[in-house]
Amino acid sequence: MERERSLSLYELNVLIREIIESNFFELYWIRAEIARISVSASGHCFLELVDREIPNRMARGSAVMWSGIYRSISKRFKEETGTELSSGIKILMLAEVKFHEEYGLKLIIRDIDPAYTIGEMAVKKRMILERLYREGLLQRNKMLPLPLVPQNIAIISSKSAAGFQDFIHHIELSPYRFKWQLFESTMQGSSVEESILEALRNCKSRASDFDILVIVRGGGSKADLHCFDNYELAKAIAMMPIPVVSGIGHERDTSVVDEVSAIRVKTPTAAAELIINMVKEFEESIDELIKRIVEIALLRIDYEKELLGDFLNKLAFKTDALLHGESNILIATQ
Repeated sequence: MERERSLSLYELNVLIREIIESNFFELYWIRAEIARISVSASGHCFLELVDREIPNRMARGSAVMWSGIYRSISKRFKEETGTELSSGIKILMLAEVKFHEEYGLKLIIRDIDPAYTIGEMAVKKRMILERLYREGLLQRNKMLPLPLVPQNIAIISSKSAAGFQDFIHHIELSPYRFKWQLFESTMQGSSVEESILEALRNCKSRASDFDILVIVRGGGSKADLHCFDNYELAKAIAMMPIPVVSGIGHERDTSVVDEVSAIRVKTPTAAAELIINMVKEFEESIDELIKRIVEIALLRIDYEKELLGDFLNKLAFKTDALLHGESNILIATQ
């Protein structure tokens, strides 16, 4: 091409925009994973997208939801999926393809299908559970013997979490004395996985000091549960040398962390009641054992009394007979 026919970058981008506008004038359903998401002060939502569906091939792109559409879509998405739009989530979006001379290619999102994301989340959870099963980790923590008297308790939670406060309140109101240690962690937000992993590492290094580990949260939304469908978290719990009680779930929702823990309960209060009842059952078993020992001892005493009575009666009879015989001999010799 002759230099006189060269294009400026702006002129080239104008040509690209015109080609795109003349060929991509429809709305398209597009699959992608959210790599990064941010909301501006004006309420517009900006997304960095990535596609890894084809092995060894990757695509990246940008998208935007204008404030009015974002409010509507995000509200419906959370209501139907139980989670918020966030990094790592796969979405199916209805978008318009636009090209700007200054900002380049961008997808203008008009709608997002929550059903697609729900399916992807279920697939991800199933794949994690299948991997844990193949690696022999799914039942590993469940196979550990439960302590008869769990008096030394390790806790992973947030100090400010309502669930942690509920757990401690019930433990300290019980008639038994417990020692507990909090390994503090974030229980909601984008840093949950790494924060809990760090707490698990710290607890594992002192595992010999504890009888049981309790993971509790409370006051959070269903959306916060999805961070517990995580392979690394599940593996760390499965490898704990002490039994783990999971008290992070809701009544109808079960996470991967719930599946690998030795025991799963619905609430932090239920976790406290579980431990209290374990001690209570041990105390009752000891009381029952003492009662049984006393009963057996009393029966033995009664039995030995009967034997002794029979022996004394026989002894008296033989003594009388012997004395009578000796008396007759003595009379006969006189």
